[in-house]
Order: sequence, then structure tokens, then C-alpha cells
Amino acid sequence: MGDWQIDSEGNVILYPVVGWQTAPAAESACVLRTMFARDDAQLRSGTPDAIQFVMTPAQALRLAEDLMTVANHIMKLPSPKGLSN
Repeated sequence: MGDWQIDSEGNVILYPVVGWQTAPAAESACVLRTMFARDDAQLRSGTPDAIQFVMTPAQALRLAEDLMTVANHIMKLPSPKGLSN
């Protein structure tokens, strides 16, 4: 998984995505604003952090393709007991 951020126990640091927005920029780029929570308190309070990315249309299509590939793979796996996709 490359140079992923990890905590002191070696676990990959993950922040839940709670929303996103997309928009065109300068008629030649795609903007992605991703809202996320850094901790449970922030998740409960409904005040997420956000980061904004700009990318070419080709990068946006590749990102969408990569996300669809991993999502389709996960959705084909058996659900852990007590969970649903």
C-alpha cells in the first residue's frame, strides 16, 4: 500500500468520508471537495473538515474508475456476520 500514514501500532489511519461536492473549474478541470471526520466527536457534531482537490478530466475519470473497481470487488465479497453492504 505504499507510503500510507500509520499510527504508532502500525494501523493505517482512516477518516470516514461524510460528504463530497464536485464542480468544474475554469472550464478545463474538475474540483472535488471531500468532507471527512477526524474523530468520533467531530462525526457526532456534524462539523466535518474538508479538503479540496483539482484534477484534469482524465484524472477524474481514472479516480472514478478506480473507486468503482474497488467498490464492485468489495460488494461481491460475503458480508461479515451482522453487516450488510
